Amino acid sequence: MGFRFRQRIKIFPGVYINIGKKGITSTSLKAGWFTTNINAKGVKNTVGAHGTGLSYETKRSRHTGKGLVLTFIACVVIYFIFR
Repeated sequence: MGFRFRQRIKIFPGVYINIGKKGITSTSLKAGWFTTNINAKGVKNTVGAHGTGLSYETKRSRHTGKGLVLTFIACVVIYFIFR
């Protein structure tokens, strides 16, 4: 086990940049119960019910270029609907 460093910086409401030991590790877009995390490995979408510990997660590899763009657009739309 080693030390771990992680810092989350809020850019806009619901938009975060995550920083780790090696620099910017990912970007998170959060709207209500929905979170999309985009990193070098791909895209992870999570829907969770606050306070219950229940969530559902899907992952897409980074090799699906259209999926990345569509996921980003969908998350932005969801953000503006639920804010």
